[in-house]
Amino acid sequence: MKTDINQLFNKSELIYIRQSKFSEEEWHSSLHSHYFTEILIVLNGEGDFIVDNKKFPIRKNDVIVVNPYVEHTETSTNILPLWYVVIGVNNIKFEKAEDNNDYFIVKDFSQELKTLLRLSIHELNTTDWGNDAALQRLAEMIIITIYRNQ
Repeated sequence: MKTDINQLFNKSELIYIRQSKFSEEEWHSSLHSHYFTEILIVLNGEGDFIVDNKKFPIRKNDVIVVNPYVEHTETSTNILPLWYVVIGVNNIKFEKAEDNNDYFIVKDFSQELKTLLRLSIHELNTTDWGNDAALQRLAEMIIITIYRNQ
């Protein structure tokens, strides 16, 4: 990982950071792609991540990173619906040294990431002064944490 962090974030653009709870009424699990990288962080629940005609089980404490233009979707169980934070960021691409996939799943994320997510959820649920700036910086810290652990 020789990428200069300042150079990385000077080029990047936060598209969104939000939390979502899976429901069939709101999410129809159709394959889709984005022009940006998407990071899905599972806070609770169980389901599957579908990409490249493969199905991977996902659950609480998993991080899914999907680079731009990769068709994917998520499905959820009805018993334990997925609850997750999703971050869309442009001009960043993640690469794992051991494989050439444009996606990967990190199991059992760190305590550091849990703290950042707790703060992010607080900021997502408030309209307090500065919450947009706080979310931008929290998203950057989440990305740095994932980058370090990929």
